[in-house]
Amino acid sequence: MTSSQSAMSKTTAAHPAHPSRELDDRHCRDLFTSAIEALGGAALVLHDTLRVMGATPAAERLLGAPVPPGTHAVKLLYGEGTERPIAEALAAGRSVMGTIRRLRRDGSERLVLVRARPLRTLDGHAGWILLLSEEAAWPDDLPESFHGMWTRDPTVKRLFRLAEKVAHCDASVLIQGETGTGKASFAAAIHALSPRHAGPLRALQCAGTTPEALRRALLGEARGTDEGTLFLHDVEQLPPETQADLLSVLESGLVTPPEGGQPVAVDVRVVASTHASLPHEVERGAFRADLMYRLRIVSLHLPPLRARRGDVLLLADKLIAELGERCGRRIERLAPGAAARLEQHSFPGNVRELRAAIESAFATGEGPVLLPGELPPDVGEPLAATGVTLVLPPPALPQGAGEVDDTARLRRAIERAGGDRTQAAATLGMSRTTLWRRMRSLGLLGPGEKQ
Repeated sequence: MTSSQSAMSKTTAAHPAHPSRELDDRHCRDLFTSAIEALGGAALVLHDTLRVMGATPAAERLLGAPVPPGTHAVKLLYGEGTERPIAEALAAGRSVMGTIRRLRRDGSERLVLVRARPLRTLDGHAGWILLLSEEAAWPDDLPESFHGMWTRDPTVKRLFRLAEKVAHCDASVLIQGETGTGKASFAAAIHALSPRHAGPLRALQCAGTTPEALRRALLGEARGTDEGTLFLHDVEQLPPETQADLLSVLESGLVTPPEGGQPVAVDVRVVASTHASLPHEVERGAFRADLMYRLRIVSLHLPPLRARRGDVLLLADKLIAELGERCGRRIERLAPGAAARLEQHSFPGNVRELRAAIESAFATGEGPVLLPGELPPDVGEPLAATGVTLVLPPPALPQGAGEVDDTARLRRAIERAGGDRTQAAATLGMSRTTLWRRMRSLGLLGPGEKQ
């Protein structure tokens, strides 16, 4: 019995709810879970060892099974995949919010939102309370993680589910998307979730690949102790003679060693990526149609970052947390101006370009706030790379708006620029000197500045 349960038993023994009977431990526990359900609905109470101390009936209904005391919570929170962000956060002592998947009695899938909060006593950490709710209760843009990738975007969430599903079969997968959209990350996730996960994930850059290099990569699978996955980068660049060899291997399962000899049987799964349209490559005669059909048994189309604007700041926050662990600088937040520049940028290089921009800010700046001036010059200013400077006239104020509207306009521009007056002046279509004069006339200069 825990100290809290012992204390509860002594209290109820000294003050019984009914003079004819004394509350036993079972009654106390039932009363305890009923009180939690009345306050929080579906909930689990965990000891600091992550074992369940109590589960409300609503939680058991949501999880689809009884949850007896002593059950290890990590087993409940694994879900169907190998990613366990909730369990890992609890084990590390961090508050967390995430999702797990459960099957209904009819076999359909239910997604459950889990919000974990620590319970503390005067002597330190005492456990956790986990509040559960159904999918319909959560906002559509709730962040979701999949093998290190994060999104709020419904399309990408569906791709996460599809990738997890196809990983368990052995079909060839073609991952399509622009440079930097995460094709290699999806390939790694598919391999990690597949029955071949104990084997190697071998990557082959297709540009200029000779038939001999392809055979060596395939024979690496045959000579290994575990069968794995071969990931073909930029498969549209595979030379014609190598395309013929790959098709032969996929159809026969046999590879002739480069040095000659008897063909060797290989058992390998192929995952390929492309940033081009393979049907278009087929039309112009650069790619074999029969090979395309063999490679795209399943197709995943990854959207560019500009089509998932809601992910830009989410991914920026995740990258800042990741880079902060191995860089000397600790960034706590983005300045409003830096956030605005990231959100308005088109990111032709997608997530890879976003990572490069954040890394640049870590390297060039200092302090706990990432400022606009620490980002690369072309981020948020798409015409800078062409050498063209775009100067916009100041937005016209409504008739009679007067100084109140002008003050608000200047303050808003300075706030969005994170306090950078040079950038604020540029967005207002005026010089820094003109901005300073307008601020002086409106009484917006600080006490230490010349009035």
